[in-house]
Amino acid sequence: GELEVFYQPKVNVHLNQVVGMEALVRWSSEAGIILPARFIPLAEESDLIEKIGKFVLGSACAQSTQWRQEGLPDLEMAVNLSARQLQNANLPSQVAAVLEETGMPAHLLCLEITEGMLMENHERSVEILKQLKALGCKIAVDDFGTGYSSLSYLQRFPIDAPKIDQSFVGDLSTNRESSTIVSAVVRLAQTLGLKVVAEGVEQVAQEQLLRAMACDEIQGYLYSKPLPADEYATWLSNRLSVSTILRAESV
Repeated sequence: GELEVFYQPKVNVHLNQVVGMEALVRWSSEAGIILPARFIPLAEESDLIEKIGKFVLGSACAQSTQWRQEGLPDLEMAVNLSARQLQNANLPSQVAAVLEETGMPAHLLCLEITEGMLMENHERSVEILKQLKALGCKIAVDDFGTGYSSLSYLQRFPIDAPKIDQSFVGDLSTNRESSTIVSAVVRLAQTLGLKVVAEGVEQVAQEQLLRAMACDEIQGYLYSKPLPADEYATWLSNRLSVSTILRAESV
């Protein structure tokens, strides 16, 4: 009962509008909030990671439905999958069951995987991803650019969006090589008809560069840190109210 799902917004950099969010698990212990980097690696050594994955998926989809019922707009919900989940042949049926139980529209669910996960048993990964796509879900590759043969994945796997790793975004305004890599990935992905998301955006200068490069969406502390559900709903409502006022004033 100590695991909790936090949410971090994704913003369309051209429209300056919130278009989605990522569900991120946190451990609320007596010692305070414990970040995934500390406990997820341990959970991955056993079947606990699959239980945690199911909990996060179910919680995120149920929360999304609740927010929509309360009048918030349809926003994409991104949920991370573990390597064990992706290699489980029952994953598509499990996701389908969660969608049915929670009333979550499949097209609003984006399942995030890492490049490293794609390296494990290519054929099985492709088959499972195709089944998830058949349900109507979207697929994003997290930490893009840090794995192996990154560019080939854009063509070989049924992917909707690469998420440019924050290690490239962090020094985007000061490192020419990072800027060149990010720009090249954005151009290539969009040529293939893919959406591009940049994560770890913390500075206005980074946002401006990504907008100039025509990156589609950005995510990071520049907008908000990951928040508990109630705090995120308040943040989102305030953000939507401000956007409505600004649009009305521009008419």
